[in-house]
Amino acid sequence: MKITDSLLRSFKVARTYRLNSEKVNCVDYSSNGEHAVSSSDDDSIVLYDIQEGKPFSTLYSKKYGVDLIRFTQREVQTVVFSSNKLDGRNLERLDNLEYWRLT
Repeated sequence: MKITDSLLRSFKVARTYRLNSEKVNCVDYSSNGEHAVSSSDDDSIVLYDIQEGKPFSTLYSKKYGVDLIRFTQREVQTVVFSSNKLDGRNLERLDNLEYWRLT
């Protein structure tokens, strides 16, 4: 299917969620297509069940913030994210990466 301007203009909003108090800064989808995950400037990570069309879990990273959320490409559903609240002195350390196993 060729992506054209008319095709893109034909898309409609299917569902809207108002779970975040700040803007969503990243969205990713699991490789099996069952889940989506979003990160927001309100320091939240929201996991969605694609089949049900509903959010099913919310996690917060208030101390470090959250940005650029991604599912890993492993059989065990895992997400990783970058922090957006670290100062320069912390960037030299190798422990700035956090992950959560979803199962």
